Amino acid sequence: MAACGVLPPADLKPPRLRFSDLRIADLGLNEMRFVLGVDTENPNDVDVPLRNIDFRLDLLGQPFASGAVIDRAVTLPRLGSRTVPVEFTVP
Repeated sequence: MAACGVLPPADLKPPRLRFSDLRIADLGLNEMRFVLGVDTENPNDVDVPLRNIDFRLDLLGQPFASGAVIDRAVTLPRLGSRTVPVEFTVP
């Protein structure tokens, strides 16, 4: 029964996301690296921990960009907000 305490609440709502602060981190001959600020708002009455967030974006069925949340462990504060930096690469 103790393991049940790690399950998220049944009524957990998704955080609201807004994108801000896009900047070029590196410009090379083969790829561009960007850093994007993702403003998050957690509408839940519990902290929402996030771990090892990676992504790949395909455009028209072809790889377009890949990236990750810079901080490998992020907690969205209960009923609060924070900006989460995301780094991604475009070939």
